Amino acid sequence: KTWVENLQELNVKNNNNIQQLYLRAYVLQDTREDWKNNLEVTINTDDKYLYSEDGTTILLCDSSVTNVVIPENVTTIQDDAFYYCRNIETFVTGDTLTLLPYIPKGSLKSITIGNSVTSIGDQSFMNCSSLESVTIGNSVTTIDSYTFSGSSSLKSVTIGNGVTSIEQDAFSGCIS
Repeated sequence: KTWVENLQELNVKNNNNIQQLYLRAYVLQDTREDWKNNLEVTINTDDKYLYSEDGTTILLCDSSVTNVVIPENVTTIQDDAFYYCRNIETFVTGDTLTLLPYIPKGSLKSITIGNSVTSIGDQSFMNCSSLESVTIGNSVTTIDSYTFSGSSSLKSVTIGNGVTSIEQDAFSGCIS
């Protein structure tokens, strides 16, 4: 089995490999019965993302993407959808996504967390040395411990009005 890192490597029309990719993305990582028989996928026209059939879940992102803007119809992102996207510089969630996925931090300079995200997990952006700017939406209530700790290039942080707690060392080591 080959893991596809670049969506342009796929010939989406008339290609049986798309089922194998879908199975890897969902069935092998999610044991719930309701996913096992659903092998239909669609791909958007800009070839950045591979979606679930209903278009609400991003299963895979093209590895060449540098600027991510999550479409408003997306409510969920597969945990490892951005695993191979090592060059992401900006990441914008919009207002429909409630949970942040894993985002490779090597090139990340800016993140905008929309108004529907409710939580930013411990150490989410810890030691993200290229991160310069963060905007946190109004639905986040807590910035957990060490969330941005060691992000030494962080210069601008805009915190939404819903934040009532910033936990220990959330911004420690942010010297810029």
